[in-house]
Amino acid sequence: ELLLLNKRAKMHVRKILISFLLVVIVLPGILYASFEDLEIGARATSISGAFTAQGDDISTVFYNPAGIGRLRRYEFMASNEKLFSGLSDGSSLGRSIIAFGMQLNIRGVYWGNIAFALDSLSLSGVYSERRKSLGYGRLMKENIWAGIIIKQFSIGYESDNYTSLNPVFDVGTEASAM
Repeated sequence: ELLLLNKRAKMHVRKILISFLLVVIVLPGILYASFEDLEIGARATSISGAFTAQGDDISTVFYNPAGIGRLRRYEFMASNEKLFSGLSDGSSLGRSIIAFGMQLNIRGVYWGNIAFALDSLSLSGVYSERRKSLGYGRLMKENIWAGIIIKQFSIGYESDNYTSLNPVFDVGTEASAM
């Protein structure tokens, strides 16, 4: 009887372990598929986002701050995109990007490279995301770069027919007759 109980316990543990592994393996793929990851820059888009280790232009400020150290001249990037045109509800989803990077040469002494970037995503005045980035990169040794980046993220919501029906967007005020 003890042997049978031990066998049942092992079977129960095995089922729990298999269920847990399935959730851990399958669920992230399902959740990630809910959002579309949009690359920034022509080179990153052309290689499907596999850009992090190869960054040597200004778009590296969005991927890997150490790549900022590989800039060899002034670089500027600007983009204004209308995403998913022709949406059935008539909304407009847009993205604007601007980035600038340069070498810091002060009196002939190389101090590294700096970069600044703004990235904005908005949906018809209903929702907006903004990302500001300030980065620094430098060659440390031959073929070894290091970098640091400071980012500020902000999200904004406007009240309209969609958001006014959802209690998540409530401003938190309440009136009572007491």
